[in-house]
Amino acid sequence: MSYSYVNESRGQVNFWRYLTNADREFIRSYPMYGRVCCLKGFDPRSFSFNTSAGPEEYDRQFVLLRRLVELGLDLYCYVTLTTDDTANLEAKISTFVDRLQSLDENLPLRTVPLKIEVFGPTETRLTPERTASLTNQRSAVDAWSNELERRYSTSSRTMHISDVRLVSRRTP
Repeated sequence: MSYSYVNESRGQVNFWRYLTNADREFIRSYPMYGRVCCLKGFDPRSFSFNTSAGPEEYDRQFVLLRRLVELGLDLYCYVTLTTDDTANLEAKISTFVDRLQSLDENLPLRTVPLKIEVFGPTETRLTPERTASLTNQRSAVDAWSNELERRYSTSSRTMHISDVRLVSRRTP
């Protein structure tokens, strides 16, 4: 399975710049090929907090992710739910899930929140704000779970992630 960040990382740009339509079609139809994308936040502020990029770059993730969905890849996502701001968290997560569903109705069921934890090399760089964000992610994950529970049946939510069909996916 391929792994890519859904931003202007070199691999993502190269996928669209250097591969031909025939190359991308070969990849799309290749047996057992899947692609994993990492969304770096659930709104512009969390994206900026998590990446140190400008909040205006948040929308770029969805532009590139839309291209991958429209190509028809077997697509999965991770999302980073750390944040320094928990105000209106449920509404922000709901809007984020709306954005995912605008790409494909079932994409949220193929999206997994990452659990961000402290490990040796990063421990010395923790600020009080970053430490709080690790605690805040629990509230964001709870909001995520509640939102999926509101939108999807129990049977849909308990399916193995690879069994969830993307509505828009073209099969090889």
